[in-house]
Amino acid sequence: MNNKIGPEGAECLAHSISSHQTLKTFNISMNKLSDGGGVVLCRALCQNTVLQTVTMSMCLLGPETCRALGEMFALNTSLQSLNLTNNQLGEEGGEALLAGLLENSVLLTLDVRMCQLGERLEYEISRQLKHNKHRDEPNYVLPRPYSSFVRAEGARSTEVSPRGDRSRTSGGDLTARSRGSVTSRTSATRKSSALSTRSAASRKSVRSLKQAVSKVTSKISETAK
Repeated sequence: MNNKIGPEGAECLAHSISSHQTLKTFNISMNKLSDGGGVVLCRALCQNTVLQTVTMSMCLLGPETCRALGEMFALNTSLQSLNLTNNQLGEEGGEALLAGLLENSVLLTLDVRMCQLGERLEYEISRQLKHNKHRDEPNYVLPRPYSSFVRAEGARSTEVSPRGDRSRTSGGDLTARSRGSVTSRTSATRKSSALSTRSAASRKSVRSLKQAVSKVTSKISETAK
């Protein structure tokens, strides 16, 4: 890391990488390789059969290196983890990486953060790597394409039909039904309370009437005597 290695130094390293059959981890981060050095190293990786982890972050790499990596993905059978963070790969480079990954079945981790690939390419790359991880599972099915399923963490999921129009949302109908149920129960409770109040008032009125009749009857009896 940060050894001031440029394109010429990368050529020297490339010779060692192509012939070295015991090295499993290679980290050349924070060196000014540029595409010239990146392409040379990628070609060397095509001939290496033991390297499992390569880190090339902050190396001024661009689309040319990505095209070389794409070719390497189709040939290399040992590389499982590749770190390309903080390089100016752009969408052009991302497309080249994705094309190469479609021919690869061993790479499990590809870190392309801060490489300006765009959300779509980052998703497609992640999707392909997930396919590699589960390739040996007998019942594994590839996830849906990015355009047909959107899910936000902590939010309800929304399915989108092939025509692009939204279909039903899971959770939304349930929420509406729940609110309606609560409203119905509240209304029923209020009605029951009102009936109870009126019933109590009626009983009180009957008692008062009976008391009045009793008083009148008593006075009539006293007068008759």
